[in-house]
Amino acid sequence: MLYALLFEAGQVYIGQTTDAKRREKEHRRAWAAPFRFAQLEEMTGTQREAEDHEYAWRHRAASAGYVVVAKSWAGATFVVTDTRNRMDEARWAIVRRLRWPRELRMRRPWAWFWNWIAWQGGAVAGVVMGLRVVW
Repeated sequence: MLYALLFEAGQVYIGQTTDAKRREKEHRRAWAAPFRFAQLEEMTGTQREAEDHEYAWRHRAASAGYVVVAKSWAGATFVVTDTRNRMDEARWAIVRRLRWPRELRMRRPWAWFWNWIAWQGGAVAGVVMGLRVVW
């Protein structure tokens, strides 16, 4: 099963599991921010095929306006800045078949922009300050 964790600030985490209840409990312990757990797709296949679907769903989520986040092996949260990374023809074929669920669409269409600004934090402030010095 492919699933999404939808955070209030417009971020989304896409994952895969064979046991949704167990995985949701694990995420509730691991993530500090509240989220909504939503099923995206049921599938049967290999681990590689599940990963292909996961990457395709990440791209669909970004296209729907969400900021896609992931966790490193060390547990640090980071933003997936380009969901086209690691895409191959098989994954693009999956993307073309997927549609982001209507009930999961963002309630605030411009939220992605403000979320991006918030996640960029110091980087955006550094650019702005750099521009002020140049001008």
